[in-house]
Amino acid sequence: TLLTPKAITKDNLSEGERRSKTLPKAPVIRIFAMNAVKALSQQSDQSFDILWFDPPYAILPAQWPLLVPELPRIAADKALIVVESDAEGAAFLKTWAEPDESHWELTRQKTYGKITVSFFEKRSQG
Repeated sequence: TLLTPKAITKDNLSEGERRSKTLPKAPVIRIFAMNAVKALSQQSDQSFDILWFDPPYAILPAQWPLLVPELPRIAADKALIVVESDAEGAAFLKTWAEPDESHWELTRQKTYGKITVSFFEKRSQG
């Protein structure tokens, strides 16, 4: 089965909609078409329930470590991180999510042709 970008987006938006129903208020969507490191550094503490990253795939392994320090600060307690990548990026993200390396748990990866979508939730403390 060939999935078009429209089908991929619809499936991922459905996941976001499902999770948004558990939120205490209606979601506010903010899209930043700029350098992610700069965008994250300008955000308020615990201001995001869902963080969606769709970087140029070739730069993910180099840029991701620059983003990671901001994630615990800006992510709400039950935040979801979604990252789109190619197969190489998906393998890198699995390594990043290992317990000694991250406060985030890789809960699911779903592949659509050449695109893999990785879902992360905050790792339970304790």
